[in-house]
Amino acid sequence: MDAVERIRRTVAFERCDRPPVVAQVFAHAAVALGRTMEDYLTSAAVAADCQISAQGHYGYDAVFAVLDLTLEAEALGGEVQSRRGLYPAISKAPFGPGAAFDRLAIPDPTTAGRMPMLLEMARTLRRAGCGGAAVVGLVQGPMTLAVQLVGMEPALCLAADEPERFVQLLDYAAAVSRAFGLALPRYAALGADIGNFDYCVDPEPLLRALEGSRLCLDGNVKPLAFVTAEPDEVERDTERLLRTFDQRGGFIVSSGCEIPPEAREANVRAMVRATLGWSGA
Repeated sequence: MDAVERIRRTVAFERCDRPPVVAQVFAHAAVALGRTMEDYLTSAAVAADCQISAQGHYGYDAVFAVLDLTLEAEALGGEVQSRRGLYPAISKAPFGPGAAFDRLAIPDPTTAGRMPMLLEMARTLRRAGCGGAAVVGLVQGPMTLAVQLVGMEPALCLAADEPERFVQLLDYAAAVSRAFGLALPRYAALGADIGNFDYCVDPEPLLRALEGSRLCLDGNVKPLAFVTAEPDEVERDTERLLRTFDQRGGFIVSSGCEIPPEAREANVRAMVRATLGWSGA
């Protein structure tokens, strides 16, 4: 059974050979292989090669067509600050709070900024096959993108003082994210079948709240644990999650959010090892 079939069966609450394990590895794929973040963030070929190599190195069930979280705002004219060894950040928002958000153009993902580079990365991963691993894309949520488009303080002021215009800003941000997402291979065929929950969410109350739901869940090993914890701690946390969801099914072992680039390899291996060795509670 390959990873895509394993994930499909899990989403459908069907039994499979083992629970899927998806380490949310983005730029850590470069760091773990001795490449720099700058290499990863500026070349579709390098980024794809790092993802393919990291998946083979760790043995998890998905690769990520992800660079960084500034692509959409940069494509709209935002200025990006590069930071050595760190992800870039938006240093100047593309719009002021007085912009006519309901009349702004949607960028073309095939030509705008570095969006085409990410699409090429996704195509390369799909062509490579990645040992049957799933290829996962990511786009900004409307709230995050809205803040990047005008800046944090102006966005908060709009929300408080001009809520109607803030809704227009959110609608525009959602349209940009939707256009970018639909350009990713096969993304249009996907529905909201998987819900990711971060480490701060207690899985027990979540299970009670979702009683009777067929929503597949994905999470929630603490991302910082991959940097600061010992491998046996990560392994125990992973096994605790597997026990919690063993009867319900519909669960994909993952980090709660992105695994930091500086993560310890032994800790990523610990999460994967615990899942591959799981035979049920």
